[in-house]
Amino acid sequence: MTDAEFERIEKELGLKLPEAYRKIVRDLPDELLDWPPLPGESCNRRLENFLLDVDEILKVQKPARRRVRRGFPEHGFVFGRSGENYWLIDASADNPKVYLVFTSSRMLLGGQENLAEHLERIKAKHRDAWAEARRRVEAGDRATLSPDELIDEARRLARPAVLLVEAGKDYAAVWQGTGVVPPPEGEWEHCVSLDARFLPDNPRKLRGVLSVYLCVEDSERIDDVAVVHNPEATLPRESDGRPLFAKRIECVPPIEPLMKFGCQRIQDWLQANSFDPIDGYDPDRFADPAPLHAYEKIVTSEHPFKARTDCYAMLGGWSWCFKWEYGIDEEYPWELFERSLLLLTVHTEPYIEVFDDGNEFVTFSRIT
Repeated sequence: MTDAEFERIEKELGLKLPEAYRKIVRDLPDELLDWPPLPGESCNRRLENFLLDVDEILKVQKPARRRVRRGFPEHGFVFGRSGENYWLIDASADNPKVYLVFTSSRMLLGGQENLAEHLERIKAKHRDAWAEARRRVEAGDRATLSPDELIDEARRLARPAVLLVEAGKDYAAVWQGTGVVPPPEGEWEHCVSLDARFLPDNPRKLRGVLSVYLCVEDSERIDDVAVVHNPEATLPRESDGRPLFAKRIECVPPIEPLMKFGCQRIQDWLQANSFDPIDGYDPDRFADPAPLHAYEKIVTSEHPFKARTDCYAMLGGWSWCFKWEYGIDEEYPWELFERSLLLLTVHTEPYIEVFDDGNEFVTFSRIT
């Protein structure tokens, strides 16, 4: 970028660009300008973390300002993009800190301590992007997977489940109202009582009725889940709760356990795409995102946690993957999916999970 272009930016935006910014943009290495194509694309990309076209720089100032409005610094200057987000500095500072205008939540997030650190981060990402692109080329067919292959594997892993719905022939549960089996001592709210005969996966061969409660007392037990069982109990013919009926389905797994427990073909595909669980199952990180897009439609339309409709809860099947409740550095408890899922409520929060490991109930209440 020339001095005349810097001066044009300053004149049109009414600010003075710091020398630290000018120097970095003048001295940007040429090799940093060329980036590998995104997965599924064929053309190389141009550097966006530092925008070099004056017209584009001037154009992005207004949409970025609109995103954070009063939070936008008085001398804020957007110098680059990261997808739909914008990189920003306070041009009044000599060695300004870098911020990210996070457009989806309309927030200004702290980034690198200065532009030099930001540049080093971009250099590292550039090296990683080209290394990943080379790995995909070397992987060849292993880096691609057809949507049918992914969906077929999901169907193979599908588990029998019973949805508890508002209408049907087989009376299977009572939602809310008074619980069939009395709760423990304390303040508890009845969630659901269910007939154990309808459990598709019942490792202890439980009979009778299981009643599930949520603790609502003002104590450290709040939101605890209790499961009480009476092998002699039966569902009442009349109740102050809502009667629910059984609807049998084959429940496909959410995308995370499908990838975790899928066949070797799936594992080879993930490895060839340099998959990192920390990044999540972002379709744009794969050489061909079509399989993930196709399976997302399947899960959204079939899994009761996403489809909902008139379903209040599910017995058996695959639970949802509540990964947001676990930190980045915290190991996800995948062993939960290897236990028998007795219940997943999907009607209202908190979402309650009840697993049976063959000896005792393992319970969770989940808030999104």
